[in-house]
Amino acid sequence: MSYGIDSDLLGFADTSLGISLQSVSNPVKTPGEAKAADSNGDVVAETLYDTAYGHQITCNYVCAKASAIDFYDTTTAKDFRGGKVINGYVVTGISVTTANNAHATVSLTAQKTISTDTQIDKYDPSITFTGGKGARSIGFGVDSLSRLTGTSANFGVQVSRSLDSAGAELAVDVYEGRLDATHTLVGVTGAPGGTADTGYTLLSGPSKDESNTEYATGSAVVFKNISAS
Repeated sequence: MSYGIDSDLLGFADTSLGISLQSVSNPVKTPGEAKAADSNGDVVAETLYDTAYGHQITCNYVCAKASAIDFYDTTTAKDFRGGKVINGYVVTGISVTTANNAHATVSLTAQKTISTDTQIDKYDPSITFTGGKGARSIGFGVDSLSRLTGTSANFGVQVSRSLDSAGAELAVDVYEGRLDATHTLVGVTGAPGGTADTGYTLLSGPSKDESNTEYATGSAVVFKNISAS
């Protein structure tokens, strides 16, 4: 197929919720190279290793309907937790972007692996939001003097990866889940402001930028450390 997208490798698209796949980044795997040089410094032998697994893909989606979006739901069996293996790829990251002038977007990153789903720990991204157009708060409460204009939330896990005696992937696991969310604000009747929601910590802000021709703007970043579930 030359035009369009062949398939949703991670299966996040859902027509009933208005979630549509927009693009897929699936780079070619770059293997490792072992080289031996002679007395002149020229390569006389070379072996490629780690040729089959470990490369990352990114699937980008738009969430066009005002539907509740959740990445882990035991009722519907929807599961995109960090560490979840889908079609041979382990989920390692989720990004959510919302804005007051655009539909929400989601990007899922995953890494090709030899490991199976039961061998890898799981981390719930703890992100729930409403799709469609509009800025959505994630872990931050905007005060009455301000308005939210956009949000960028990023969840990720670290990857632990081992190779066998021949340099091929042996096993993968994940650890150290974390969610960071940046909120952009405009002050309507005062300085941009707000506080972190319960379970979140304010990392920075709210900042305040001023101009003689604009309302005051700013941003606030909250984070949440996430343990294996």
